[in-house]
Amino acid sequence: ELDGFGLYPWAAGLYVEASGDVAWAREIYPWLADSVLTVIPPLVDRALGVIREDSSIWERHLWPAIGPEFAKRFAWTTVAIARGLRSAVGLARAAGRGGDGVFLASQVALLARGLRERFVGPDGVLLGHLEAPAGQALDASSVEAFCAGFLTAGGPAFAAFRG
Repeated sequence: ELDGFGLYPWAAGLYVEASGDVAWAREIYPWLADSVLTVIPPLVDRALGVIREDSSIWERHLWPAIGPEFAKRFAWTTVAIARGLRSAVGLARAAGRGGDGVFLASQVALLARGLRERFVGPDGVLLGHLEAPAGQALDASSVEAFCAGFLTAGGPAFAAFRG
């Protein structure tokens, strides 16, 4: 479940934002950078700009990687990691590591573009994963792309999502 690498920095960012505990951000950021954020870049399918296949929140089996019940490139995982990276930008700045923030922001942009280009089907329907035809790749967790602001509620993907 690769989404956890995004969920932790997202939660940490929410904590700092709500509490104003910048000292904690400075304290935790070196560990976060070394133990969580460094794991993310190799997870990105650079050709597609999305996170590689994983079990996601649906806990799919990872092997053998064929058939409908196995690992997929899920919109949810890409959104969760992009959202976490976006929070990590603020954490990096709070920790005085602005250079890290610039790199992290570039990764957010890459994933946001991949999300728009790969997970919005030709008919405007938001896909839950990339391994099945559009009509079979629906997944309500994809709504998080709108909740996180990576897709806009006024765009064609939202209109199609609402049905």
